[in-house]
Amino acid sequence: MKIKYTNWGIAYRYGNVIEINPILKHYPVVYKAILEHEKGHDVRKKMNFWHDLKFVFKFNKELLKFSIEHPILSLQSAMPVWYDKGWHHNPFMIIMWIVIILVVVGSILL
Repeated sequence: MKIKYTNWGIAYRYGNVIEINPILKHYPVVYKAILEHEKGHDVRKKMNFWHDLKFVFKFNKELLKFSIEHPILSLQSAMPVWYDKGWHHNPFMIIMWIVIILVVVGSILL
């Protein structure tokens, strides 16, 4: 497994490469949790929906603190589609954004 450092978002895995933000080195608990999460992705599957969903709802005080201190990185990580030397997409985030939009629109219309 190869680890590449990038200044975009928090972390992302493709194939045998994990891109991770070097800022996480200052948050060892979060760094370890994120790295283990990314290693846990099954690269044979196009989408690891349940793996990501479990991580989102697993409360981690240090991750919450990191997200509050670095809101732009958290927002970048939540992007469903982005461009970085080519177009990329995150199926989990596409589904999450659709659900969020439907809930917000549904609550406005009711």
